[in-house]
Amino acid sequence: FSNLVPGQVPAKTMKGKELTGSMWWTLAEQYVRAIIAGNINIESAFDSMTRKENTKSSGAAIEAYKAEMNQLTLPQEMEALIAANTKAHAAATEIFLKTAVNGHNNQEYSDSMNRKLKECFDSIVEKNERSSEQTCMQILGDLYQAIGEKVSNGGFTQSGGHQAYKDEVWFFVFSQKL
Repeated sequence: FSNLVPGQVPAKTMKGKELTGSMWWTLAEQYVRAIIAGNINIESAFDSMTRKENTKSSGAAIEAYKAEMNQLTLPQEMEALIAANTKAHAAATEIFLKTAVNGHNNQEYSDSMNRKLKECFDSIVEKNERSSEQTCMQILGDLYQAIGEKVSNGGFTQSGGHQAYKDEVWFFVFSQKL
């Protein structure tokens, strides 16, 4: 029987969307609640199932986006972040479109998902900026270490020390090709 039915009976659809097991479960729950309450409204049961499925689809799409973006090693050039965002956003949208239930308020779920994806991207850009600043400070600290040691050892405290310090810094700046 379990092999016959899926192979012989066409998939059930509602408002153009093929129903999954969890969708059937949600509809059945809603119908039973409506019957018990004496308020049988099949349309509201479908709307409830649609909300639940679209919320789940949006959540899965956002999690897929985050998983892909979290694979990036920061800091990155902005072009690389934008390229990764474009790819992850397209994958998230594809997940949403494949799993969402078509309804009159699909745009609402899509817009909400896109706002959340933008918030995620903005957060990653902020993290990237902080990471870039930390990396730059580390590099500058490492490069300046030799001059810092001379300052600490009093190497510039004798007559002409200020000019020697300026010369050392000038040489440091122009020899590094920063």
